[in-house]
Amino acid sequence: MSPYRSAKPARQDISSGNLLNRRQVLGLGAAILIAPVLRPDHAHAVPRPVGKIKPEDLTRATPPGFPWKRFHLDIAEGAVMSGGGKLISINGKKSGPEIRLKQGEVFYVTVRNRLREATTVHWHGIIVPNLMDGVPHVSQVPIPSGIETTYAWPVIQSGTFWYHSHMGLQEQQGLAGPLILESSDNDGLNYDREAVLFMEDRLSANPNQVLDALQGKTAPAAAKAAIAAPSAPIFPYPDGKMFGVDVQYTRFPLNGNLPNSPTIIDAMPDEVLRLRILNASASSYFLFKVDDHNLEVVAKDGNRTRPLATQNILIATAERYDALIKVGKPGVYRITGAAVGQTTGALALLRVGNSPLPVKIDAPLPGNTRFEGKTIDANDIRSQYSTVLPDANVETIREVLAGNMKSYRWSINGEYYPDAKPEIIASGRRVRLEVVNDTMMYHPMHLHGHFFRVEREDMPEDEYAPLMDTYSVPPKSKVTLAFYSDNPGRWVFHCHNMYHMAAGMLRVISYNATDISG
Repeated sequence: MSPYRSAKPARQDISSGNLLNRRQVLGLGAAILIAPVLRPDHAHAVPRPVGKIKPEDLTRATPPGFPWKRFHLDIAEGAVMSGGGKLISINGKKSGPEIRLKQGEVFYVTVRNRLREATTVHWHGIIVPNLMDGVPHVSQVPIPSGIETTYAWPVIQSGTFWYHSHMGLQEQQGLAGPLILESSDNDGLNYDREAVLFMEDRLSANPNQVLDALQGKTAPAAAKAAIAAPSAPIFPYPDGKMFGVDVQYTRFPLNGNLPNSPTIIDAMPDEVLRLRILNASASSYFLFKVDDHNLEVVAKDGNRTRPLATQNILIATAERYDALIKVGKPGVYRITGAAVGQTTGALALLRVGNSPLPVKIDAPLPGNTRFEGKTIDANDIRSQYSTVLPDANVETIREVLAGNMKSYRWSINGEYYPDAKPEIIASGRRVRLEVVNDTMMYHPMHLHGHFFRVEREDMPEDEYAPLMDTYSVPPKSKVTLAFYSDNPGRWVFHCHNMYHMAAGMLRVISYNATDISG
């Protein structure tokens, strides 16, 4: 039995009569497309140039009588880094603002592009109408410089998600933020308060020049330094497994803050906290822990899981975990996301009972950070509910992941996106992606528009195979990712290591609605 006690209701419930099921969101999606971002003549068909915006325009309350809560993401060029890289700011902040809604509400977010280049925003893990998915040249035309557009759909899910650019390597520059969808019953969990922990990685160099360096092209010294082997000790992969790293980072913001001025999470003894832990990095894996506290994992990628006790969680790129902790005695405890294969990591502090903060705060280093006790990853997760797919014809697609480190090109089935043919499937099918990793690197594979079941030969209790949107496929291994094709459109399946994706590891999976019945 879970040790976490019942808490006072923290939020107003939404009546079940206001909730929408998945089939309804697909039907309503076309009715609430606020701006036709797919049309090539978008800027002329619906001219919405970005005007001069006052700071209060981005934070003011939704006007009376407006049917939905409004959010704005004002995307602009940020600080220039020492190695020549430029950050991207959202609403003038160093980290993307949190978007938070309840089931039954309507997601309504206006994106204003003040960059000198085009952009898009993808809503990671959200089951959306295809035109709202934010993938350039697949589900939408990129938003040009100086143009704004609005994404909208009914919220039918709950859980921990995030948003990020799907344009080039803009995510690496900071175009990302947390997206929290609350359920009417706190997802059936009892807790007193919650904390969002949004972990990223940052470069001082231009990430496009770093990709050039990886591919052996001419690149400045700062970009070449980012791919050099580290001279300091690194955080090892659990159990001493080999773990390849393409890019070396020196900074890992958590909620936008570095370890010298970390995010502070306040709590009182014996309270129960829900930690929403997000790996929003471009290519890093994190080993996560809270000093002197046990974790009870209760969700992965926004889906409830069987409670699982542990001390540490290995979180692959783009994965999210929800965990409960029972707060201990007064004191200050380190919350660490050690970056595997790197020399440092992300840090926050849990302050219990108004305890004084230390004068000096050390960044996570292999010499001052120990991971003791049990470590779990996605392979240890089981669903709380049966995830057996509907009885339907089976369609199998073999997806072979390959790469050439010398030329730094990464492929699926021998093809490199964008020079890769779409994979055409049928609607109303149990689709089995048989993923074969023929490389020596881990690949966090992500499927848009669907959750998939992770099916391995060694996994017991197949009925409770977990549902995920991202799964890290180990080197020289095979796994089946199975989903039901009931959300028509053009979707992408790709490695969420941004450098692998930019170098070709992406495929489009496409199907129409003609075969869906019921």
